[in-house]
Amino acid sequence: MTIIYEKVANEVVPAIRIKLANILIDKYSMQEKKVAEILGVAQAAVSKYRSGKYSEKIKRLEKEIDNELVEKYAKILFDSGKEKASEAVCTICQAYTSFRCGLAQK
Repeated sequence: MTIIYEKVANEVVPAIRIKLANILIDKYSMQEKKVAEILGVAQAAVSKYRSGKYSEKIKRLEKEIDNELVEKYAKILFDSGKEKASEAVCTICQAYTSFRCGLAQK
């Protein structure tokens, strides 16, 4: 049985990052390298997100996450950069899972 921390770390957070990366690249014309820096991942991860080479579970979760909320935080990240990345991911995750890990407050 998967505990909530594992599901969030292995499935929900990657799905959120995928959505954010795609919006930042498609809507705001950011380069993969800059998106990777903002999201705190390797450029190879962003490239993988763009190619769609990730699990079906993550693809399903990606479709379930609120587009409007992700759009809002993508705009914030575009305007402010990586300083708001943890807050963005945590807020979207909490809205999706109702799970409060407290990382955004640290």
